[in-house]
Amino acid sequence: MKRKLLLYFVISISFIAQGFSQKLEVTSRYEDRNVVFDATFDGTGTYTLVLSFSELQGYKSRSGRQAIINIPSPFSGNSIYKLTEIDGARTSTYRYSYQYFQGKYNAKPDENFPYLLPVKPGNNVRVFWLENLEVKLGKSVADKILGATFSYTGVDTVYAIRSGQVVSVKNGTRDRIIPEAGTVYYDEASQSLIEVEHKDGTIARYVCMTSGKSLLEEGDRIIAGQPLAVFTQKDDNQEMKVGIHLFRLGKKFEYEVIMPKYYTDSGLIQPEYGKEYVGASAKEIVEKELTKKEKKNLNL
Repeated sequence: MKRKLLLYFVISISFIAQGFSQKLEVTSRYEDRNVVFDATFDGTGTYTLVLSFSELQGYKSRSGRQAIINIPSPFSGNSIYKLTEIDGARTSTYRYSYQYFQGKYNAKPDENFPYLLPVKPGNNVRVFWLENLEVKLGKSVADKILGATFSYTGVDTVYAIRSGQVVSVKNGTRDRIIPEAGTVYYDEASQSLIEVEHKDGTIARYVCMTSGKSLLEEGDRIIAGQPLAVFTQKDDNQEMKVGIHLFRLGKKFEYEVIMPKYYTDSGLIQPEYGKEYVGASAKEIVEKELTKKEKKNLNL
């Protein structure tokens, strides 16, 4: 019997994950009469691996030409998929490629889930939209609004809007250049990015536009209302700002923006552009996704 291996790789990382190093790699090996695919994963959080076969002769694949594989964190094993050789096949050939995406495939979040505002209860925050840069340049894009920008005055701490696991942390390497009055200027080197994966597969990406520093590390568990980051640079010309993208990985492997409802001192609301809100908290929201041990530690 003649065996032939044709192999190429396609690595795909969404714009949402840009700036972070490659986390997942797939290799293949022969085992008896079969082909076993192994994965190495050094990241934190859930990833979705798409293993595609452009050529498949003499082997059976239980998922056909495309296998969608959930890569959890922590990742305990190496073998993720197998091709079984067909009895009597004269030639066995396969060609494969793979892509991986941050997040749980086709996550189905609760649209009415109550999120907390990213401020300490009793403090004010003003809400604006976080728009896609291509919209500003006049280009047509699917998601014009990528999330919300929260503007702070007189406070220096960003709080978690929901409980979850910190999956990425990237602190800025320099202070932000102070713009002239009436202008806005942000650069990537001064931004701090923190990503938190929630229980339902959604991911919140906090972007400290005003220079800030994370209080947590990758892999940490965070609870709704817990301090997440602090602003490290005072800006007399602009309010301190944090942008929050909330997204999920959809059925077509595209990231879909979610505009959640927030709990305020006036109840659960869908924030409106330019309006100011007062942060609030409630026991039933904070304990919503806590373990029994966490509830005991917090006296809830």
